Amino acid sequence: MSTSMSKVAAIGVAALAASLATAPSALAATPAAATPTAVSTTVVSMRVLSTVSSLNVRSGPGAGYTRVGALTKGSFVLGVLNGGWLKISSGPYAGRYTSASYLTLVKPAAAAAVGSTVTGWIALTGGIPARVHTAPGFAYNVGRTLAAGTTVSGKVVDANWIRLNGTGGYVNRGTIETLSANVASVNGNLPAWALCPINTAYNSPQPFDPGYTVTTPRYLNCNAVTALNALQTAYLAKFGHYANIDLAYRTYSEQQYWYKTLGPKYANSPGTSNHGVGLAVDFQEWEGHTTEFDWGGAGSNWLRANGGKYGFTQPYAYGTDGESYHFNFTG
Repeated sequence: MSTSMSKVAAIGVAALAASLATAPSALAATPAAATPTAVSTTVVSMRVLSTVSSLNVRSGPGAGYTRVGALTKGSFVLGVLNGGWLKISSGPYAGRYTSASYLTLVKPAAAAAVGSTVTGWIALTGGIPARVHTAPGFAYNVGRTLAAGTTVSGKVVDANWIRLNGTGGYVNRGTIETLSANVASVNGNLPAWALCPINTAYNSPQPFDPGYTVTTPRYLNCNAVTALNALQTAYLAKFGHYANIDLAYRTYSEQQYWYKTLGPKYANSPGTSNHGVGLAVDFQEWEGHTTEFDWGGAGSNWLRANGGKYGFTQPYAYGTDGESYHFNFTG
């Protein structure tokens, strides 16, 4: 994201407004009041059945409405269920409808028990690799890395670490995605239960467009939040205040906004951002002002030197056009 542009607030998926349906009989001499039927406003995570090659997306809740696109089999979609149709609430088809008959509800995954096997893929994107440690902890040496998208399998050591089968080594659980092998289907469309809130005490104090405030929630991968809390404790001890955060997880629709606003030089194509998998943080950037997270700033220097101790690494060379305030959770 360009340092000359303000940021958008787009975390999570807003609940849709409730409405009531009333239909008193026109034939009744003295119509009795119809019983209002509450319409759901609960956003749920759904997945297109694997037996469906593609699923039509329509302009309204019915087969008679215009087809405006399609979802591929196995893809994830967020929305509100009513009357056999899902009103999509995020991504390129937000506000459109698809039939619920060909969707299945994605339920929260149970935490993997210690000793059980986890199989998935490295969720980082854009050529950013995950770090493999010689023992289960950030303090241990990084022996090698695993490329984004690599399929991995290993045994659960604890809530945060996986011991890789075969080649050995340890990766942080947060860098492994198990929902789908199709990164495009989850990037920016993660279910709410797959994310954890960031402590609002870390939020940047200044508001920025459109309507982002100090109280606006931010979210990250849950393992990344655990690591971020440890990083913030150390930062507070060093500087007397937390490292202010602008943005973290970004929905697909927010990624569309940035790509349209900034173009490919400063924004990833929608569905390819590390923000979209909850594994990236932008610390404070303040248009027209100098911050501690600019190149050479005390905060940026400290994070570059110490972020890896908590799993956060800087992908850009010092002083380049890259974002001085952007860090990925690479484990």
